[in-house]
Amino acid sequence: MKFNSFLYSLKMAISGLRTALCREKNFQIQAIIMIFVLLLSFLLSLSIFEWCIILFCIGMVLCVELMNTSIEYLANLYNSHYDLRIKRIKDIAAGSVLVISLISGIIGGLILIPKCLNFTKSWKVILY
Repeated sequence: MKFNSFLYSLKMAISGLRTALCREKNFQIQAIIMIFVLLLSFLLSLSIFEWCIILFCIGMVLCVELMNTSIEYLANLYNSHYDLRIKRIKDIAAGSVLVISLISGIIGGLILIPKCLNFTKSWKVILY
């Protein structure tokens, strides 16, 4: 019985991800950025530790975006008319996505930019 419950929960979670990916523009943009970062990370041969940091940052951004989307859906369900309180709730939730995205971008830049510079230096040696 418990295994069936787990499978049902897994099915609902996948359905939620599918909904976010198909309907939410911000989640789609973040998924595209995720794919780009993963491809770049693979190309640059990151260490295991660097991979862990990159994957953690990607996971945090996507999770916070999913939570923000959930809050927006709940707020809209609660009140479909303009309400300053609902606006503030949505703005604060969106702010959390902005904060984690900026921090993750900085962390990603600290890891990936030096690797990119070294990668381009090695190409100069090959080309000249």
